Amino acid sequence: MAAPNPFKSINAITMISREVDKQNLTPSEFARLINRHPSTITVMMKQKDLAVTKLISCSAALKYNFFQEIAYQLHFPGPPDPNIKSNPLAMEAAALTQEVLKLKGEIKSRDAEIGKLNSQLHEAGIDRRILETELNTIKQIMKDLLASNRI
Repeated sequence: MAAPNPFKSINAITMISREVDKQNLTPSEFARLINRHPSTITVMMKQKDLAVTKLISCSAALKYNFFQEIAYQLHFPGPPDPNIKSNPLAMEAAALTQEVLKLKGEIKSRDAEIGKLNSQLHEAGIDRRILETELNTIKQIMKDLLASNRI
């Protein structure tokens, strides 16, 4: 059995589209921010993949670090933050911050999983009630048939 692909759910186009919508930008405005022709935005948003250089341009234009969002979804350890001085407490705080961010990502994915399971549980409850109703109907029909044969 193949291991699950951790990259399957990472879609940079979806993240960019979300941020463009969040900032209420039109495709033309967004195109201008990343120095592209508006028609290329339509094409870019329909693609399944995105070049790193385009993602860098989008991050700069939207002032949003898409790379960090992707990194949080990977749940793999990364390099130490180069902006942290060699203060042991600062390094420990940074490591704890990274751990918190990783755990938040795990919680988010588990919450989504719990939501799906709750939905399935709800559907199973409905199915169970339908089956119980059908069973009771069949029982009543059987009683009626037995009663009609006795007379």
